[in-house]
Amino acid sequence: MVQPTFVARHGLAVTRFREELSRVPAEGYTGCCDAVAGGQDPFVSVGEAKGLADALPDAHCAVLPDAGDLVPVEAPGRLARLVVDHLCVAAGGRGGA
Repeated sequence: MVQPTFVARHGLAVTRFREELSRVPAEGYTGCCDAVAGGQDPFVSVGEAKGLADALPDAHCAVLPDAGDLVPVEAPGRLARLVVDHLCVAAGGRGGA
């Protein structure tokens, strides 16, 4: 669940994001992945996210302790940094660009 204080401030964004997310087919989640877990996510535990990363080739799991189930909405800057680092490593760089 998204943190209530976040919903109070950004309810429309949460609604729109959930609508868009519901349109993504399941196979779209597993193409080129690291796992990112919201530490406050009541639907997917950190352990489950780590298990997913362990099951995917060369994947890692990052945990954002204060995020809930909508990490892209609740922590877009931190998620963007993780994505950039992942892409840099995948392209043969070191990440942290």
